[in-house]
Amino acid sequence: MTAAQSGSTRPLPHAWLAAFGALALVVVPAGATEESAAGAMARADAPGAGGEGRWRSAEARALDVAVGAWRAEHGSAWLAERAADGAALVQLAGGGVRLAEEVLDEEAAARVARVALERTRHLFGFDAATLELQHAVHLPLTAIGTSDKWAVRFRQRHDGVDAPGCFVNVLLDLDG
Repeated sequence: MTAAQSGSTRPLPHAWLAAFGALALVVVPAGATEESAAGAMARADAPGAGGEGRWRSAEARALDVAVGAWRAEHGSAWLAERAADGAALVQLAGGGVRLAEEVLDEEAAARVARVALERTRHLFGFDAATLELQHAVHLPLTAIGTSDKWAVRFRQRHDGVDAPGCFVNVLLDLDG
C-alpha cells in the first residue's frame, strides 16, 4: 500500500511528470543530471531493482505488482525508477497512453494533466488532491521537428501551505 492509498500523503520531490505521445510519465528530482537520471532509469528497471539483496518493505513489493500491472495494461516499454525507499516511483517513462480529450487550450491541458495524475497516483504515492495548478504553457516544438506539447505545473499544498520544493510537471502532446 502506498502512502496515498493508506490515507497519508507522501511529499513530492521537485519533479517532472511528463506525457509523450499520449502519456509517458517522468518524475525527475531536482538537481539530477541527465547522466544520473539515465543511470538511475537503467538501474531502476533492471530485474530485482529496488532492493536486490536487501529486505524490501511491503510497500515496495506492492509497487512491484502495481508497475507490473501498469506494464501489462499499457505496454512493456515503460521504464520505472523508484524513490530511495523503494515504495513509490519518481520516474515512469518510455510508453504512451491516450488519456482523454485533445489538448487545445490551458483549461483542457489542466483537465488532461489531472487525469494523468489520478491514473498514476498509486505508482507515485501522492494524493492528487494536494496538488494545486500553478500554470499551463503551450510549447511550440514543431519548430524543432517534433510535435507541440503542453507543460502543466502543479505545486503540492497541505492545508493551504506550500510544501517546499514539491512540484509535478505534466507534459502532454496535443492528442491528450
